[in-house]
Amino acid sequence: MRQYCISRSISGPGGLDSTDIGVLCGSIPEPLQRVNSKVVFSGVYKAYTPSLTGVPVHNRYYYLEVSQAKVELNLE
Repeated sequence: MRQYCISRSISGPGGLDSTDIGVLCGSIPEPLQRVNSKVVFSGVYKAYTPSLTGVPVHNRYYYLEVSQAKVELNLE
């Protein structure tokens, strides 16, 4: 089974970066299934319970229930 994620990078003090990674729950509309798309979304992050090994320290995983989403088109 293929799982999709939406990630967002956050810059912290002193340039320390972290990434929140939301593993999408439920069925995913086709436009959101494009790899490396910029997505604008609303939703709820929930605790991600599987144990993860080998994950970079500054990555945080969540389940993500998306209520609204759209892919931003690259206008370049």
